[in-house]
Amino acid sequence: IHAAVSGESSASYAMPLNNLAYANEDLGDYAQAIALYERSLAIRSAVLPDTDPVVLRARQNLARALTGAGRLEAARAPLEAALAGMRARFGEDDANTAKVELVQADWLLRSGRVDEANDTLALLQESGARFTPLMLARRDAVAAAIARARDDPALELEKRRTAYETMREASGAMHPFVAQFALDYAQALSSQGHAAQARALVDPLRSMIDSTFATDAPIRRQLAHWR
Repeated sequence: IHAAVSGESSASYAMPLNNLAYANEDLGDYAQAIALYERSLAIRSAVLPDTDPVVLRARQNLARALTGAGRLEAARAPLEAALAGMRARFGEDDANTAKVELVQADWLLRSGRVDEANDTLALLQESGARFTPLMLARRDAVAAAIARARDDPALELEKRRTAYETMREASGAMHPFVAQFALDYAQALSSQGHAAQARALVDPLRSMIDSTFATDAPIRRQLAHWR
């Protein structure tokens, strides 16, 4: 409908592309998500200034998907542009900036830059922004990953638990948004000798993950360890 009414080069057409990309990203289809995010960003960049929040969010979305897919070098430029732009436009104590910092923290962790990730986590913990449940869960997931890298299993377990419980309370235990946090929590439980509790968390999620997520989604590979 948007293409027929406004044309495929219009900013309004970029919106459904972005929404479709987000849906694919949620289901672990990073290849499709990235292609759609790139297309959405190209359209928005052609008709809006680089400092427009819509363009900055498009760069953030692309960087997040590229990071999730492990394409860290490709994610660097859109991530840096989004972060600089959001800080200049909104300041530090704003959800728009915090969302990009969550991506930055994940990118730094995947790049092996734990101390820098911890610095970003400190900014997130000190931020005056209003965090959604998903943002809170992602922040705790970052804290858990840092704790694991620093060989602090007790803190890792605590942060995995709070991340999972935040999403479970917001969306319900069987919601696809909760599955990744549940599996991460189960892995932390298992590594500390709570195998039965971990298994009880994972087993009810099997059919939902199998029927919902893309064939090559990372969460499927994670679930395979529990077969």
